[in-house]
Amino acid sequence: MTRATLRGGTALAVILAWSLSLVGCRRDQPVAPPKRTLRVLVDESIERPILSLVPEFRSELPSVIVELESAPSGVIAGRLRRGERADVVVLGDRRWTALLEAEGRIRTEQVEAIGFDTLVAVVPVTSDVFLRSADDLADERLQRIGIADPASAPAGSIAQGMLERTGLWDLVADRIVLHGGSEELVEAALRGELDAALLFGSRAVGPLEDRLRIVAAWPLADPVYFAAPVVGSESAATALAFVQRLAGPGFRSLLWHHGHPIE
Repeated sequence: MTRATLRGGTALAVILAWSLSLVGCRRDQPVAPPKRTLRVLVDESIERPILSLVPEFRSELPSVIVELESAPSGVIAGRLRRGERADVVVLGDRRWTALLEAEGRIRTEQVEAIGFDTLVAVVPVTSDVFLRSADDLADERLQRIGIADPASAPAGSIAQGMLERTGLWDLVADRIVLHGGSEELVEAALRGELDAALLFGSRAVGPLEDRLRIVAAWPLADPVYFAAPVVGSESAATALAFVQRLAGPGFRSLLWHHGHPIE
């Protein structure tokens, strides 16, 4: 009986020692950092190059999951003003960042100008319309001229500003067809619902070139797109790193690849 007890105790001691050794081994192994989500709200007109940047950013910070959502800038600004959570915001048209700065939702010193664009007029490839200047937008053949809603979309507000400066707005206002955003505008143009559309040049290149023809272009001298970390982000350091990457030379190469002019 005593011998059996000793054998059982010895076996138990061996098992405990083996278990402790495994625990020690597990302690020595590196523990992967917990996953963190970086929520980035971007204007729809610059979504494609930012999507192209995400894999490279994640290769350097594999514990970060980048959650990207796009919408017109005015819509994004409105959501942030209503208290929606985000870590980084990328907007087109300086007025939206200025509004968020004034309300303390982003910090002026952290706002980075990250990209330019061009305003273009496009028509269906089957159209016989050619524009020599903005004045030709008054051509009677252009009865349906689409623009994105100036109240929320940067391409729309810039298009309206150009028409007003050239004295054309009053001439064509009754032919203007408003669309909620640039993507909605492009879809309408592709369906043949418009005789012409005014949008950003970066959106008119690539696959669209087979169906829409650029007939006029107006370079924009000032930056169009701005990025900033959102005040109160729980991932403030990562958000700032993402914004700095957007302001860097590597992202400028991506912008060029996606049809954005480089200053």
